[in-house]
Amino acid sequence: MLSPIAYERRLSDPNAPKHGMNFAVGGAGVFSSYGILNLGGQVDQFQSLLNTIYPTAFLENSVVLVGIHGNDYGAYLVKGNPISGLPMFQKLVVDEMVRQIERLNKLGFKTFYINNMQPVGCLPSSTRPTFNECNEVTDSIMSVPHNSLLETAVADLKQRLPASTFSLLDHYSAFNTVLRTPANSGLSAHPLVPCCLGEGNATRSCGEVAPNGKAMFTVCDDPKKSFFWDTIHPSQSGWTAVTKLLFPDADLEPFQSSKERQS
Repeated sequence: MLSPIAYERRLSDPNAPKHGMNFAVGGAGVFSSYGILNLGGQVDQFQSLLNTIYPTAFLENSVVLVGIHGNDYGAYLVKGNPISGLPMFQKLVVDEMVRQIERLNKLGFKTFYINNMQPVGCLPSSTRPTFNECNEVTDSIMSVPHNSLLETAVADLKQRLPASTFSLLDHYSAFNTVLRTPANSGLSAHPLVPCCLGEGNATRSCGEVAPNGKAMFTVCDDPKKSFFWDTIHPSQSGWTAVTKLLFPDADLEPFQSSKERQS
């Protein structure tokens, strides 16, 4: 399973766009959380390609994956906003997701997969410094209410737009399943410990380097055994384990040549 070519690299391989395109932007949110192109801006980029790279008729048989939301909440808290305001903000996030999905639907897409939020309380950023157990309080504030709102919103989309298909990808349950039974996925018995760990009980970032050039992080001996790469992101093995639960029949070979991609 290989991601389609990124929007920024669309001109590097003239054959790749026929297999789809990845409009995701690292660090992006539904809103402009960190000054990075948001979900609406990514839809704008897609719309600019209509009738040039993608004819409208192409869309009806295409699939859209919408997987964005977590950065909005991180940015909300970093800016010093109160936790008490999260419920109202979560509704704004989900409402804007729905608005952009409806926009894509009006452009011609009929099939949508929508990620819900992983258990944020299980991220190493929530479990440090011990990395022993998930933080249920964080989960109950962040992931659970977001996912409840999203589930209701997707049910509403199904009712209002019966000619289209909307499927919720349950990252929350898939993450929890893998983290409870890591051995089933060939992972370490301590799946909450990230492979790349910053100094100071992970208060330093993975990849951070001191002014003298000294690495301020360590990397585990066998990254393939780690569920998490750093304090936020799953590793390739982690994502493979989650995706196998969501799509049991998918081809998850991570590497593929450009010639194979074009076939």
